[in-house]
Amino acid sequence: QDSGNRELVNKIDLIEKENQTIKDELAKTEAELEESRYKITETENINKNLKEEVNSVQSELHSTKEQLEQILKNKKMFVKKIDELSQETDAMLGEFDKW
Repeated sequence: QDSGNRELVNKIDLIEKENQTIKDELAKTEAELEESRYKITETENINKNLKEEVNSVQSELHSTKEQLEQILKNKKMFVKKIDELSQETDAMLGEFDKW
């Protein structure tokens, strides 16, 4: 009976060691999971910030494009006005030459 009890105690010790090993592995896995969650949250925040920056840059580009289009429009109107004034000047000089 002593040997039977000893064998039972040895089995219990072995089971407790295996149980502790499983608990240690579980704790390690939980720590890795927590680290992964942190990295995921960090990555999501980085992505959110990048999206905001991209939207901001796109908005600035759109604004710059509109400004450039307005400048081009103004330049065309300016050139047209200069052409009109040049034609008027030529016409006046033509009239002046007739005198």
